[in-house]
Formats: sequence, C-alpha cells, structure tokens
Amino acid sequence: MLAEALQENTGKARLQTVYVQVDTHVKKMNQDVEAMEQKGRIRITQIQAEKKMLDQEELLLERSLAQQRVDISVATGQALTESIATAFAPGMPGAAAIFESMATEDERATDNGCHVTINDTDIESDEDQLRAEL
Repeated sequence: MLAEALQENTGKARLQTVYVQVDTHVKKMNQDVEAMEQKGRIRITQIQAEKKMLDQEELLLERSLAQQRVDISVATGQALTESIATAFAPGMPGAAAIFESMATEDERATDNGCHVTINDTDIESDEDQLRAEL
C-alpha cells in the first residue's frame, strides 16, 4: 500500500515478492510446528501407556516378592519343625504330631513390604507346653 501511495511500481512488485516469500515461510513454519507438536503428543501418549504398564509390572513384582517372602518363611519353619521333630522323636513319642501342629502356625505369616511377621498370639503357652513336655 505504501508503494502504491508513493506510486513506486518497481518497489511495489519487490515488496509483493517479499510478502509472498515471508507468507510461504510462515505457513511452512506453522506446518512444521504443528507436525512437531503432533509427534510430541503421540510420544507423550506412548510414554504414559508404557509408564502405566511398568507401574502394573512393578505392583505384580512387589506382590510376588511379598508372597515369596511368606512362602520362604513357611518353608523354613516347616523344615525347622521337621528337624526338631526328628531330633526329639526317638526320646519323645508323639513329638512329631506336636511339632506338626505347631507348623500350621506359620500359615498366619504376613508381609508388610519390609519384613515378614508371624502372627502368633499364643507363643507363651506354646513355650510352656514345650517345657512341660521336655
């Protein structure tokens, strides 16, 4: 408009050429930015899905480890009970049955993520019973 007002036809043509080039570059830039943002949104969605899967895998692993801790504790308790029953069985008839009934107490084991807890509320009476039998 300025070139037209000044009646500068050569300048007007040059300004129109520059305007078209700038407009073309701006449109290309906007397309590139939109394509980049779309790729970014797609990748963010993929990362969120992967994170969700990893969180689920972590939870399953934690549960598995907790169960394995309890299983190991139970197996160790049973092995110890069998060893004690075997050691005392010759001098104490019925010891195997007594120790076997004690082994079921390990089934009340729980895991709170830090350590395994055996929920035995009657340990004193078990100790008294063992002393009496020995």
